[in-house]
Amino acid sequence: MDIMHLEEFVALSDTLNFGAVARQRYITTATLSKHISALETELGCNLFVRDTHHVRLTRAGRLFVDDAKIIVNGYRKAKTRLESCDESYDAVCRLGYLKAASANLLARFVESFERANPRICLIPQRMGYLEVITALQLGQIDVALLLDAYPELHETCDFLKLDSCRWEVVSSSSHPFASREYVTLDEVRAEPKLFVPDPYRYPGLHQRQVSLIGEMAEGSRVEPYRDLDTLMLCMQMGKGVALSAGVNRPFYPQVSFVPLHDADLVIDVSLAWQKKTPLEEVALYRDAAADMAG
Repeated sequence: MDIMHLEEFVALSDTLNFGAVARQRYITTATLSKHISALETELGCNLFVRDTHHVRLTRAGRLFVDDAKIIVNGYRKAKTRLESCDESYDAVCRLGYLKAASANLLARFVESFERANPRICLIPQRMGYLEVITALQLGQIDVALLLDAYPELHETCDFLKLDSCRWEVVSSSSHPFASREYVTLDEVRAEPKLFVPDPYRYPGLHQRQVSLIGEMAEGSRVEPYRDLDTLMLCMQMGKGVALSAGVNRPFYPQVSFVPLHDADLVIDVSLAWQKKTPLEEVALYRDAAADMAG
């Protein structure tokens, strides 16, 4: 049984969207469909009901998904242990983190954790927005340092807020906004083009921005972006404006970040772990966070 096919099945069981999972895995939809069909053939049953408009789990698929998650999680943990095999450690902890969200927190958390737990090997890994969410859901990491912008993740994970950041308006350095002390939402809505996060690559974050912005002015249009680097390139070239978390500011000095004046909304930067994580492990994360605050 191919572990990659199992991972794809687990991801698909959550989203029920072949296109979204294919983009997430950087494969074509046709390739993903072949992988799922191969898994179904090996298991001797259909896992999904597929037609031109809907995808849903079969009864067999619903029965298999929990076991598949256990297998995938166990494989990832075993692989990590082997990669980090060292007799000086008793255990391994895998930490997934967002670059921007963890800029002022990662080193402090790692230092606090390692000081308190010298016999645990903490392995940090930088990930993208959707990647860290998926890895946490699949058990590929034990704890995540991320933006708390995806409400559905609260159904399976617990969160501990470490910090927060505000929305800011991003534009080219030659845009009139760049010389302003702040920008209002009405001014953003009146822009000819506003870039927003792609709903499949940025679940939760897309909905937050669309809800915040509301209805655009007549003649204005919204365009999704698929990654931050490409967004910032578009901003630098003067192709439009966008909203972005203020934590991204230090990483993109070539564009302008201006505070959003009339939106009293912040995004929490948090630690997150699965609800089923043993209490003794949760205590390690909470203690390290408390040590940071102290």
